[in-house]
Order: sequence, then C-alpha cells, then structure tokens
Amino acid sequence: MAERRTIPPHVPTDKPPRLDELVRDLKVVLKAGLPITPSLAIPALLALRGVWARAVDPEDELARVDAADRLLRAQLKKISLPRMERSQLAVAVANLFGTAGSRGKDLTHRRIDAAHELGYDVDHLRKRIEPKIVEQLAWQLHQDSLQYVPRARKYPPAEASGDTPTITDEDISDPERARHEILLSRIWAEVYGLRADLIAREVHQGKADKQAVLRETSEAVELRMGVLLNYLDDYLTRYGDRILHGEAEFNAEALIRLAGWRGELSEQQARELRWKARRRANGFAPD
Repeated sequence: MAERRTIPPHVPTDKPPRLDELVRDLKVVLKAGLPITPSLAIPALLALRGVWARAVDPEDELARVDAADRLLRAQLKKISLPRMERSQLAVAVANLFGTAGSRGKDLTHRRIDAAHELGYDVDHLRKRIEPKIVEQLAWQLHQDSLQYVPRARKYPPAEASGDTPTITDEDISDPERARHEILLSRIWAEVYGLRADLIAREVHQGKADKQAVLRETSEAVELRMGVLLNYLDDYLTRYGDRILHGEAEFNAEALIRLAGWRGELSEQQARELRWKARRRANGFAPD
C-alpha cells in the first residue's frame, strides 16, 4: 500500500495565495488580535506553504493555526516602512496586533497605543498607516511562501530557502547575539542529526541479519536525544522567558517530533538520556 502524503493546497509548482487574500485574512487577525485562534476564518494564511512546512503535524488544522501564529509574529518583527524608524515601528506594530502591553485590548485601544508610539492621531493611523502595515505584512508572507523550500521536496535547490540561516555582522559583533545564535544552531544540528539516526534505525528494523547495526543505530538515537535535551535545557535556562512568552521558534516537544520521534519519554528516561550524554561529553565511555 502506497504511503499517503499530505500535500499543501499550494504545492511548490503553484502560486501562493494572492496578496489581496492575505490582506483580507490579516485584517481578520488584526481585528481579533493575536494570538491566532482556530475560530478565525483565515483560509489564505493557513494555506501558505511556509505555514504547512512549519506545522509540527501538517494534517492537523490546529497545528497549522499554531504555525501561522508563529510565522506572523516573526514577520511582525521584520516589518519596515519608508521614512519610519524601525524599532519604533516594531513597537507600534506589536501594539496594533495585540502583543506586548496591548494584549487583550480591543482594536480601538490597540490603535490608540500604536498611534501614541508613532506620534500620530488615531484617525491618521487607521486611514494611512494601518493599511500600509497590513499590505507590507501580506507582501512579506507572500515572499516567504515563494522562497520557502518544503522539506518534502526530493532534491533541494542550491539557493537559500526562506528559513535558510545566514551569518550577519550583528551575529558576530554582538556577543550575546552570537551566544544565542551558536546555541540555536547547535540545537538545530541535533534535531537533524536525530532525524538521520531515526531514519537509519528504521531502515534496519525487523531485519534478522542487521541486528548489530540496529543496536548501534538505536544507541545513536538515545545519545542524540540526550544531547538535544541537554541543549534544550541550556536554552531554557538562558532564554526561558522567550519560550514562556511565545517568542522562541520552538519548544522541546515540537522539535523532537519534527525530527521524527513518535514515542513518549518519561521524566526518568529523559534524565537517564541527559546523564548518558553528559558522561559522553565529559569523556566517559558509554555504559
């Protein structure tokens, strides 16, 4: 029986949703305020390839809603408009969409907060600035959908995808930013390493003549899981506030599931995996 695959509504050869469709959905989100909830009618946003690719389980609409919320929050931080100071605009946009101090307020009060931040009256913000913000966000989401390379594509192209990391001057010149980027990169390296080990293990599953290899790959999976859990512990210790406020791009469960793990870990098992990984890192031979 052929394996069933989930294909996004807009597959790589098709065009992403139109800009006017994204503008329409963004207005719905703007009126309700973040976070995005399952009750919102936003079909174009949920159909973005970048949303499907970021969802922990693309078949689950709730996972796509979560992915859309994370994607939009990330794009809010990148927005820029001509003749506007970027950091000031970022605060105003956060107020407008209901993050930061404006969370839970209705749109009228969020507009007041945003207008105050930019030094405009509310009417000018609503008529002149707000439409530009929404249109810019729609364009950014459109670009992300065009550039994002789905993980299911057989042969990835040479050019960078929408989420392909680059090294900027700020990553190097800012020590705290550099520490964050290093740890984040090591986490993602372990996610893909875990995925590779899981695939290698499954290839040999059930083959009588491959039991020795199966044991080796199973041990590699356990070690990799322990290393990943330790890195995630380090991240939580240093940057836990970002996770708690939904600003990080991941959580532990989502990352482990993304790698392909479908089992459950008890607290005791997780502690043992962490301990084994720490021992290996400190030069001790495996038990």
